[in-house]
Amino acid sequence: MNDWGITVAAEIVVSTEAYLEAHPYAEPERLVCIGASYRGFMTMLLTTRTWGEGDWGFASSAAATAKSYLWNRPDIYIDQSPLVVAGKVVTPLLLHGAIDNNVPPGASEQMYTALRVLGKELEYIRIDDELNWSLQYDRRQRWSESIVARFEKHLKDDAAWWRHLWPEDE
Repeated sequence: MNDWGITVAAEIVVSTEAYLEAHPYAEPERLVCIGASYRGFMTMLLTTRTWGEGDWGFASSAAATAKSYLWNRPDIYIDQSPLVVAGKVVTPLLLHGAIDNNVPPGASEQMYTALRVLGKELEYIRIDDELNWSLQYDRRQRWSESIVARFEKHLKDDAAWWRHLWPEDE
């Protein structure tokens, strides 16, 4: 409670370091971290070590943060915000959002804007009328293909599939 991923992030870092040590064929510069909803927050936390807005902060605070809010616990809302330390991001990111019920689009849009201003490498895909998953087959398929195409672009230096899915004018 009131940890908001700090312990989990530390465990992920330690586990990843142990994995890399045990598997010398793994390339540290080609690691991938992916997640949606809270796992998406964890992805951002791991890239910045710190989050923006979220309806969970007010709507769910009685359970998730023991009645801790921005005004009485800025340490868990501001000090842990990826937006506050956006300048530390060095990982190419793929953000998405629309009507996610856990991490609203404002969080993704704020981070996207901050990272663009900072000249960071990222893409932002907005899938309207969906929560943090898609029930419509065509949207789910395009989202899944986008993730793999993004891996192709950054892990294999091949952007062809990405450009096919997301032409410059889109």
